[in-house]
Amino acid sequence: MRWLAPFTSIALLVLTACQPAAVPPTPVPPQPTVAPPTVAPPTVAPTAPPKPTAAPPTAVPTVAPTATAAPQATGKLTIDVEADLDSLDPYLSYTPTGLSIHHNIYDYLLERDVNGDLVPGLAESWKAVNDTTLEFKLRRGVKFHSGDEVTAAAVKFSADRILDEKLNSGVRSRFMSIKTVTVVDPATVRFELSRPDASLLDTLTNQMAILPPSFSDTKPVGSGPYRFTEWVRGDHLTLEANDGYWSGSAKGRPLAKTVAFRPVPSAATRVADLQSGQADIVAGLSATQAKALESSGGGARVERADLPGYQYVFFNTKLADTPLKDAKVRQALNYAIDRRSIVENLMGNYTKALTQAVGPLTSGSDPSLTGFPYDVAKAKQLLGEAGVGSGFEVSLDVSQRDLDDVVQAVAAQLGQVGVKVNIQSLEPGAFNDKWLAKGMDGLYFVRWNNFSDPGTLGLLATCQGFLSFFCSPSADTFVSQGEATLDDAARAKAYQQALRAWNDDPFAIYLTTLSALYGVSDRVSNWKPSAAGYLYATEARLR
Repeated sequence: MRWLAPFTSIALLVLTACQPAAVPPTPVPPQPTVAPPTVAPPTVAPTAPPKPTAAPPTAVPTVAPTATAAPQATGKLTIDVEADLDSLDPYLSYTPTGLSIHHNIYDYLLERDVNGDLVPGLAESWKAVNDTTLEFKLRRGVKFHSGDEVTAAAVKFSADRILDEKLNSGVRSRFMSIKTVTVVDPATVRFELSRPDASLLDTLTNQMAILPPSFSDTKPVGSGPYRFTEWVRGDHLTLEANDGYWSGSAKGRPLAKTVAFRPVPSAATRVADLQSGQADIVAGLSATQAKALESSGGGARVERADLPGYQYVFFNTKLADTPLKDAKVRQALNYAIDRRSIVENLMGNYTKALTQAVGPLTSGSDPSLTGFPYDVAKAKQLLGEAGVGSGFEVSLDVSQRDLDDVVQAVAAQLGQVGVKVNIQSLEPGAFNDKWLAKGMDGLYFVRWNNFSDPGTLGLLATCQGFLSFFCSPSADTFVSQGEATLDDAARAKAYQQALRAWNDDPFAIYLTTLSALYGVSDRVSNWKPSAAGYLYATEARLR
């Protein structure tokens, strides 16, 4: 699959409670890419779009790192994931598997903890000097796997590299508000912005791994809980514990000596690996598989992380002569969907129905909004008022990977109110290309992960949004207000007003939240998945 833009890194391939199975893997046995010899252990962790979502005036400094906090790492942890790593370069890696692996190898200025909250990472504190200046104080004593110390110069190198046009990173646009990065002293770095960018802190947790100035994408070196050992494309990627990892990291401790990530596209094969003992953790369970595992009677358990991610059927209101231009039609299509039935019958009650454009894990969500209860009569009434009471026909684009019972249920329920939906299934790369080319049909289905920051709405649902086929001037006004301030309370209030506007004038059918479901062997204790959406190998103690 080809991942083209920043939206693809956080949107289309997520570990959800309703993920379809794929074809079993065919491992390819090329020569492994091997890490360089390691130096003495360091003395001294993710996520696109913050909690807090904007820059706080200050962040409380954490305890200085130590190299002796973690117990001795032992054993080998084998993790089955849905796809192979896409690139050893963290700035050219956009898939969920890639992001997870890189978050084990690298640290970031800021991190998200197990609850998805924004917390200190390599930056032990930060502050907004003014609306366009952010200053970060780094932890002292943290070292890269090479033995070199993490300093402000490394942060500047990393920022300059991700912004380098020659690198052509697919996430470069998310950092374009950075005008200059200045090294104040070895432990202090200052970001000068071209405009207020309240989403930048969240972006820093997701894509900008901090790299040493000597970085090589063939021999990757980070400062994270695990160091790179080798990658045999199509078969496995191996990491070794960083025994000197600093104490207090939100990512946790590297308790397994060796970690092997294995690409296994077939969900059925992943479950079989878990049950046979070939895998210790498997990602991407479907709701059906999770329920079966829960009732299997031992040997393995299900672990769940509720994510700030959502399922939508977006509207393209920019097509000529489409009835979707009328807000009453878009409201009607929302009333036509039985979200409770989808959650209970198709998603195993592992998710929740949306009552607005985002859920409670996204800053700015409005608990007072009740959304669109299932009401076929109301839907038909609104369609009649819009002049399409006899119904109409519309195409729905969906990536082949996302074509499942949820999409089929939405199409069937819309049919009950006279809207005939023609499902157009596209290869994932073709789906992305069509989206980027502004060629989507009237409806298009998307699962969007890592939606902690409400600024993502500007990308998806504003008049000038890069991936938007919709325009609500009233909502845009509030989005602009939210993006123009670094004050958390003011920003949340602005987005709540935008969400109210989008309930009156919906940009999508707001379906459900997302959850990540994992199968975990009973020989693994202590491990819990993260609401950040990344699969951390930390805190997994092998019995």
